[in-house]
Amino acid sequence: MTSQKSVRIAQETLRTLYALAPDTARASSHASTVDRDPSDPFRATAFIGAGDADVVQFAAERAVGGPNGLPAPTDFLCAALAASQDSSIRMAANRWGVPLEALSVEVRGWADVRGAMGVNRDAPVGLQTMQCTVRLAVVPGTDPERVRRMLLEAEQSCIVLATLRRAVRIYTHIERTAGEPLALAA
Repeated sequence: MTSQKSVRIAQETLRTLYALAPDTARASSHASTVDRDPSDPFRATAFIGAGDADVVQFAAERAVGGPNGLPAPTDFLCAALAASQDSSIRMAANRWGVPLEALSVEVRGWADVRGAMGVNRDAPVGLQTMQCTVRLAVVPGTDPERVRRMLLEAEQSCIVLATLRRAVRIYTHIERTAGEPLALAA
């Protein structure tokens, strides 16, 4: 485990900065797709992150006709939640001095795709349920109350979990190659 103070020190410095200059607390995330083959209705490429972005191939959801073999957008959503929970737990464990022996997070999502396929207008489009399974092992003898408080803090500080639970408002801006841009509110 890294030094118990490493997360605490990094966050204390940031807390001080954010208290003195609240505008500096605004963080942004970034992802985009690239037009690799506009004639392929099923596959594309995503850049995840800014600057040195990771390049990831993806495919349309299998349940709506997409091919097997590549992750689908809902897989990315599950991965984002799993990664956010994992990092929140690791950082909280470091702050609380809870030594981890093992940690993994599995996220599964379920959707009734009849809405997306236009089969049933009453079926909502999107994942209706997500389940997170956290597999955690701490060093034997670790105070159970300390572990409980660490997990509570991790859940309260998990950005993706909080975002999904409150259903953030999304704005879509369409830029066309010809004509005026269109704005759609989600």
